[in-house]
This record gives sequence, C-alpha cells and structure tokens, in this order.
Amino acid sequence: MVHFARTLARCLRSEEVSARIGGEEFAVLLAGEEADACTLIDRLREAMRAHPLEEGGSRILLTASFGVAQRSGEESVETLLMRADEALYRAKGAGRDTLVIAPGPAPPRMVSRA
Repeated sequence: MVHFARTLARCLRSEEVSARIGGEEFAVLLAGEEADACTLIDRLREAMRAHPLEEGGSRILLTASFGVAQRSGEESVETLLMRADEALYRAKGAGRDTLVIAPGPAPPRMVSRA
C-alpha cells in the first residue's frame, strides 16, 4: 500500500490531490476532463511497471483497477464518489489493471406528483 501511495504521489501534478478513502482505495481529484484522468492512469501504470515493489529479494509487479467519474453540474461530492466507486467495482470485476469510466449522473426525473 505504501509503495502504491508513493508511486501515485510521484505521478501527480501540483494541482492534483490524492487521498486514501478506505481499504485499498484511493481517490484523486483532478481539475479537468476524463481524458486528464486517463492520462494520469497511464502515467501511474507506467510508473508501476518501471518501479515494481521489491520485497524479500523479489520484484512484485503491482496492478490496479480504476473507476473514473467526472463531476456534472451541481452534483454532490457524495454522489460523485458513489459513481466512481461503482465504476471501480465494475473494473475490479472485469479483471486486473482495468479502467471503467462511470456514466454521467442521470438527469433529474419526477418520481411522483402531489
């Protein structure tokens, strides 16, 4: 976990922020588009390949699954993180080193009328 966190920190630009949000999950806040997130993920994957974890004389190649969600309009942070988390779990289910981009939030819909 520490090795991954350090590798992630080296891949971030000064305006990007990361935090561990539970278990083996990290969140990264970027000011930009989905393409910026994909570029960061590419940098991170390359860094993990170039600098494997060295443990007990062995080199261990780390992989990671990624869920990406772009904030839309006035979407709450909680909803944004929930969409990113759902994308992450779909990525984990699809196999190692997978990226899933969450669809945008559904437009508001009327549930009932008074």
